[in-house]
Amino acid sequence: MAKVSIVVPIYNSEKTLAMCLDSILNQTLQDIEILCLDDECADNSRQIIDEYSKKDSRIVPIHLSGKGSYGRALNLGFQKASSEYIGIVESDDTIAPKMYETLLTNAINTNADISMASFFIVKKDLSYDYTNILRNITLNKENIFNIEISPNIVSRPAYPWKNLYKKSFLIENEIKFREDDGASYQDNVFNACILSKAKRITGTTKPLYFYYLDTPESTSNTGETLLLYPIRRLQTRQVYISNGVFNDNIKEHFDTGHYGGLKFFFARCSKKAQYYKLMRKGLQIIKNDNIKYRYFTLSAKKDFDRIIKYPFYSMYKFRLILSKLFTIRGEDISYRLLFYSQNYSFLLRILNRIIPKDSKQICIGDIHDFSQNSRIIHKYIERHVTEKTIFNYLYSHKEEKANLDIYKRKFIRTDKIRTRCIYNWSFKALWAMLRSKTFILTGFQDFNYYKQNVISVWHGMPIKTIGTLEKGIYKYDLIRYKRLGKYAYNIATSDICKMLVSVSFNADPNKVLITGIPRNDVIIDNDKKEIFENLLKLSNYNKVILYAPTYRELRRIRDIHPIFKNIFYCDDYDENDFYKYLEENNILFIFKPHGFDEGFYNNARSFINFNHPNVRYLDNNFFKTKDIFLYELFKYTDMLISDFSSISIDYLISKKPVVYLLCGAEFYAEERGFSLEDNYKILMPGLLAYNYAELKNAINDALFYDTKKEERLKSIPLIHKYTDSNSCERIWNFIQELNEKDKKSK
Repeated sequence: MAKVSIVVPIYNSEKTLAMCLDSILNQTLQDIEILCLDDECADNSRQIIDEYSKKDSRIVPIHLSGKGSYGRALNLGFQKASSEYIGIVESDDTIAPKMYETLLTNAINTNADISMASFFIVKKDLSYDYTNILRNITLNKENIFNIEISPNIVSRPAYPWKNLYKKSFLIENEIKFREDDGASYQDNVFNACILSKAKRITGTTKPLYFYYLDTPESTSNTGETLLLYPIRRLQTRQVYISNGVFNDNIKEHFDTGHYGGLKFFFARCSKKAQYYKLMRKGLQIIKNDNIKYRYFTLSAKKDFDRIIKYPFYSMYKFRLILSKLFTIRGEDISYRLLFYSQNYSFLLRILNRIIPKDSKQICIGDIHDFSQNSRIIHKYIERHVTEKTIFNYLYSHKEEKANLDIYKRKFIRTDKIRTRCIYNWSFKALWAMLRSKTFILTGFQDFNYYKQNVISVWHGMPIKTIGTLEKGIYKYDLIRYKRLGKYAYNIATSDICKMLVSVSFNADPNKVLITGIPRNDVIIDNDKKEIFENLLKLSNYNKVILYAPTYRELRRIRDIHPIFKNIFYCDDYDENDFYKYLEENNILFIFKPHGFDEGFYNNARSFINFNHPNVRYLDNNFFKTKDIFLYELFKYTDMLISDFSSISIDYLISKKPVVYLLCGAEFYAEERGFSLEDNYKILMPGLLAYNYAELKNAINDALFYDTKKEERLKSIPLIHKYTDSNSCERIWNFIQELNEKDKKSK
């Protein structure tokens, strides 16, 4: 008896069948049987099966008579399977060599009813998306879960081919595929059956299955077939109800997945009017579940209610078109009106020339959150302002409000200072911009400035391309950069960086000021040792390393290593060896990913060992909730590992060693590019590493020998004219000079 029986349902798959069977025959688990169920194919699939069965006795051809259903073929395969475990591979897909060895090992080790695999969804252009089946899944101490432990599993893809099933589990619970009404989307109902009954489910983050989306042979590729999907979803819901597991938690997760699935196939269906009726019926039914929409986005909730409200597709479509005409970035009509008013309105340009400017009003704008240069200079000005001043902080995303409320309470208040946090796309913000004389911006602030002083403090000096130099920059962003360069004064840290900033933002070199960067002031001027000691226990270690890479946009490299322990992107990286090195030398390793990468790493914590005693993983939320700043940590570390991030330029002010990890530099140069092209290493006075072996040697050198110290100290003046903590003071003095000039000109 084979260890695993693999059921392959086949219908008119001559173009992909050989590829599919080859991937199964190449399994590292050789003790398998392959049940090929030919559902009366009209092409050459039957002949291909027979030819393969002659070459390999593990292939068992089963030729069905009379066109049946996908469910009938799979049920027959389950019945004829001789093994203790059963898997499914669809005839237009392929599998990784270790798929069934991995799933079987996991199933046996955990005594699981179902062993699940993560997978790739391969698109028409052969690009692919990685789906981690364990993302946000709660596991118990035995590394298993079920619908009770982790109810969010019901909102996950229902694909039956990602799983290995214990045959006895299927038999005891009488679990079968439906055979009554067509092939497509049977997996939804089947998935509800197995999840309702399974007590022990295990899974792997390894992507072992390659699901080819929209192949010509796909049975779910027609408009007529897609009309089955809303019906299947209601059948799925009924399974959960019949099995007595449709509690409040399951409802929330199921209904979120229900809506998402309906909208996904609605976009693909050519018979939208018919599909709309079925979709609306389904959403009306789940509306009666009295869910709280805990997992719906605001836009999804609005769309959900809109479908319920409009009974005919034509009405819904009209409302949707109307909504798109008056909506940008998910906001309502007022957003669009304000957007065009701030940028293109002739009337507003006239008003901006008529309305007098208040030299004591300052608009402050930041990117992502209030934790960059604008925040630092704001704090400085509040401490040194001598006249009554109003600060208007303009935040662009409503979810920032909570963080801003925390921020406001932390700041010093006097009778002379007033800080208002205003949503950027509001009439209140528009009025504040019309009245303000000075703008301090870290990112964009689209506005038709008129005799207003705009200081762009950006967020770092450019090793990689920024602004107008970025490859593949959107046309609209290019226009915004050029407008910002036209109106704004920019800051830089040295003559070299002044040149790069001027070119990057299409700015007049005379309007690029060498002042230093505000956030660099806190590298030197802070006293947070006690706070960091309490949070990170720094004194328990001999040395402290900070690893802070840029957003490298290396998704293709990441997808090659989806079990992503490879935090350094080095092909020869050995996590166990690195952690052993940290232990032997009593080193604390602090990993702070780029903000854009945090979502990935937060979800990857199940297979990256961030709980090691010598490792700390810090994200933006850590710094926000503790009301501390990443740059304040520099003072209490011994070295930095970075790559093409501007953080490596800033860290040089500390005069401590930097190791530059440049594996993937060629790919990065092609995708993003460097400001100095082949000469970008001028901005990297330190040890360079191109693989893990070189990185480890460089770390050892930097911590215990620092052979690059003399070279680094000589290079710092080329990159930083100032290495003090007075950047904010220089910028504020310049703003005051501009205001004085304006007064005299009047």
